Amino acid sequence: MRWTAAQRAEAQDHIEALAARHKVEVIYGESPAESFPQYQVVHVRTPTTPSRYLEAMHELGHAIDKEALGWWRREGNEAELRMESAAWVWAALNADPALMGEATSRDWSYAASCWLSYFRCHAEDTPRG
Repeated sequence: MRWTAAQRAEAQDHIEALAARHKVEVIYGESPAESFPQYQVVHVRTPTTPSRYLEAMHELGHAIDKEALGWWRREGNEAELRMESAAWVWAALNADPALMGEATSRDWSYAASCWLSYFRCHAEDTPRG
């Protein structure tokens, strides 16, 4: 479900307020979302839907959440899984409840599938005994 112009503005305002509070630069575009915690920069898509808003919040979580940052500095599959998990938890806990009241099961499923993709990726790398 696409948001109204007012909802998009409210979501973007929330993202930018959190970013400003934590001195993180947000760059909007249509390329895949990603974060660069070492530079305090996140690239996100414009939050036109609850899914995109959660995705942006997740990327902010990489740059803001202490647990995610702690795992970012480490290497290996476990570190990546814990870092991704921490960023998704941060996103869910810090998302604006009024905006997320519009989220559907499809929006939450999108977030869950993004998170689970890391497990599928690393399961392929894990040697079988």
